[in-house]
Amino acid sequence: MDVELRRARASFGVFQMDFSTGEIRKAGMRVRLAGQPFRLLAALLARPGEILSREELQHEIWGANTNVDFERGIASAINKVREALGDSADHPLYIETLARRGYRFIAPVTVETDNPHAPAAELRPREPVETLSTPKTGLDAYPGAGLEVVPEPMNVPGEHRPLARDTTLDIPEWSRASSGSPLTFPAAPDATLPTRAAAPRPLPRWLALAALAIAALSSLGTYFALHEAQPVTPARIEQLTNDGSIYAGPPNAETILTLETDGPRIYAPTLVDGRSQITSLDTGGSQMEPVKMPDELGAGVLTDISHDGSELLVRNLRNRAAEQPLWVVPTSGAGAIRIGEVLAHDAVWMPGENNSILYAAGDELSVLSLGTETASPYASLPGRAFWLRWSPDGRTLRFTLLDPVTHTSSLWELDAADRHPRPLRFPGLEKASLCCGSWTPSGDLFVFQASDARSSNLWAERGVGAHDAPIQLTNGPLRFASPLPGRESRTVYAFGSSEPSGARILDRQKNMFVPAPHFLSQAQRVSYSRDGAWVAWTDVSGRLWRARSSDGSGLLRLTGDDFEVYLARWSPDGQELLLMARKPGETWKVEEVRAEGGAVHTVLSDNRNLADPDWSADGQHIVFGREADLMGKENGAQDIEVLDLRTQKISAIPGSQDLFSPRWSPDGRFIAALSRDQTRLAVFDCATHTWRTLFTGGAADPVWSTDSTALYFHAFERADSAIMRVSLQEVGQPAHGKTSPESAPVPAQPVADLFKVGLPSIDNFFFSGLTPGNLPLIKPRVGTGNLYAITLPASR
Repeated sequence: MDVELRRARASFGVFQMDFSTGEIRKAGMRVRLAGQPFRLLAALLARPGEILSREELQHEIWGANTNVDFERGIASAINKVREALGDSADHPLYIETLARRGYRFIAPVTVETDNPHAPAAELRPREPVETLSTPKTGLDAYPGAGLEVVPEPMNVPGEHRPLARDTTLDIPEWSRASSGSPLTFPAAPDATLPTRAAAPRPLPRWLALAALAIAALSSLGTYFALHEAQPVTPARIEQLTNDGSIYAGPPNAETILTLETDGPRIYAPTLVDGRSQITSLDTGGSQMEPVKMPDELGAGVLTDISHDGSELLVRNLRNRAAEQPLWVVPTSGAGAIRIGEVLAHDAVWMPGENNSILYAAGDELSVLSLGTETASPYASLPGRAFWLRWSPDGRTLRFTLLDPVTHTSSLWELDAADRHPRPLRFPGLEKASLCCGSWTPSGDLFVFQASDARSSNLWAERGVGAHDAPIQLTNGPLRFASPLPGRESRTVYAFGSSEPSGARILDRQKNMFVPAPHFLSQAQRVSYSRDGAWVAWTDVSGRLWRARSSDGSGLLRLTGDDFEVYLARWSPDGQELLLMARKPGETWKVEEVRAEGGAVHTVLSDNRNLADPDWSADGQHIVFGREADLMGKENGAQDIEVLDLRTQKISAIPGSQDLFSPRWSPDGRFIAALSRDQTRLAVFDCATHTWRTLFTGGAADPVWSTDSTALYFHAFERADSAIMRVSLQEVGQPAHGKTSPESAPVPAQPVADLFKVGLPSIDNFFFSGLTPGNLPLIKPRVGTGNLYAITLPASR
């Protein structure tokens, strides 16, 4: 191994390996792996994506002058590494065996320097035009090597049909009148594909590593120049719980896990036997006891704790209403009282007293006297506020605002004197989603979380109104969130969770979900071409990939880091993909990219989010909608619309008001959709212009069977979180021209459920899609984690 790499750390999945100390950790916990297995893993991590022959591994592990049974030794070391990583030779997530050729590390690897602020080197292909269809050698696996690999061309029929652009659209007569601005097609050049050319000669490996070392030293120099006065990162992070029962809540934009403390105890939401409850834990994490709640309150959501630590502020969570009743619940659990008729989404006690609260409802803050139950306006905000926190001196209120359009969060503050809200800016964190800030008791540090698609870490700012760069307190490998400063110590408690396991596919013979093929291990949402030959998917970071569905060959990344892709849909001829995608801080748009790579083009854009584009059977129309309430509440009409690519006109589908998530059947006859609150699944007959309800109850992610005779969906509110199937052959036909949104649902049958996932730590999953053989694919979701205690650096 190169000297430079010996001084680094490598992260992959939930693991972090320190080359200098010889340690490997899983989600912060030490994993036993030493000697030859450790050296073998280090050799593979140094060259991810490359095939290492047994001879190369022999040299890395034993050197040239050792006389042992290398074949048996390598096989034994590989088995020990797989056992330590929880990997499988049959369904590998990390190490792939290639018969008679060697071994290859197939997961993404990030190499970090000792400085947490220095940029990490991601050892995986990063250019949108680069293919992984053949193993790479030497320096090709390293970013910055200057090599461009042209993708293997796809065998697709026909010629590329460019989409017409630069057109302002009129709404046809049969559509209802639009209350908003017309959508436009911005001009964009046609996609240009790279030409095949001879690759430049690879640089020597030592030269590239030297360049990496110089870049790291340069980053260190820049860091210390900018942060000379900053304290170091925390001396200790201690895990307090080990059962993974701390519950992050359902996956929606307005779910923010809240922790509270009275000093000796921490109050946190936990998931026990599939049910959420507020639990009291001692700060050592050894004793857990549920807090008793009245039946009409249910599990409840924590919002604050009283100054003396004797009472909790709790919000109802009985239904999907945006505003819910508030309760005062004694920490003993006895004598809970509902706070008048107030409906709110968050609340906090006013400074220095327990007889009035500040609550948030809509875009307004109001003060309520608990004695008289009279409310008065306090401040108007530019959005919905969460995580309301006062400074220790009571002069400043800070809070988190959620943007319903961009789905990002930001930190704001207002002075109690003038009550004018203003955003907070932190150098270096301009592109991150900021959330959930709280002051330490002394007020010298303000601790908050900063996150993006790939990570979530904790940071600290010095006091109120400081302008120094914030201090980074954590740097993975867990996702840290919901910081809670202790009442009397320099300790911050936080929630920590790891990434869930890889994608899984239903095995009909075993009637269980098993690991998906290795090239789909990081897939979030999956779409197959109509002929089943190709598969495209988005990963957890919002990047779009495609490969041959049979073996993963021809692997190609289709979008760069400047795009976040939510989902993709293949055109009927297999040449193009429609994307629901956006750039950081912008709205979701309908984009298009060639299946063989090239530039991404905007098809439709608006000042509101556009969602779930899909093709008609003939490829001449695109259906699209808006977003669900769970993704963020937007103002304005919400219906499903169809773009005619020949005339460039948009038409609203009759009766589609307050529906979203359209899915066009492969034969073009039906369009499925969900109600905005996701309590009803309906289908539109394109021939008769009629709607029919298929299912009532929580539903998500509808997917058509390949023959258009059945619709699959995720019944996420069922106790077993089942994937259901409803047959369209059982759908009756209402009279022509009539709609039947309230018609009787059609019987739906469970296909698979949570208990078939086979992973005890999984509490939910995303329904990712169907294979050409109608086998469900899922991405397990870990909605729980553990509590951690972080020792803050001493103040200077």
